[in-house]
Amino acid sequence: MSPSQEKEKSALAVFLIKRRAELKMNQMDLAQSSGLSSGTIASIEAGNSQAPKAETLTKLAEGLKLSYQELDSIVRGIPPEPSKAPKKLVTERAIEEYLLNHPKMPKEVAQTLVDMLRTAVRKYE
Repeated sequence: MSPSQEKEKSALAVFLIKRRAELKMNQMDLAQSSGLSSGTIASIEAGNSQAPKAETLTKLAEGLKLSYQELDSIVRGIPPEPSKAPKKLVTERAIEEYLLNHPKMPKEVAQTLVDMLRTAVRKYE
């Protein structure tokens, strides 16, 4: 492994841990939201993974609520431009997950709210 790959891997590992903390996610949460295994995420964070494939980065970006380009820039060691820095955005998917997984909300109420959210989003797209 070249020093360049080691630097990239380290940048991703450090960023991944930091971003999960910002989003108040553990490895299992990120695994669920990204569609990757918790073992894959643990391996990347531990620095045991070679430079991840584009498919893995795409899934990680989605789970971390970033664009692929933002995460790819971080992996390559290119800091995001200030105007393009990752922002804490609440996405439609995050709201749906929150509603559908709320422990005290009846499932039928949660589903009704999700349907209303989807309708409103489509109306204003």
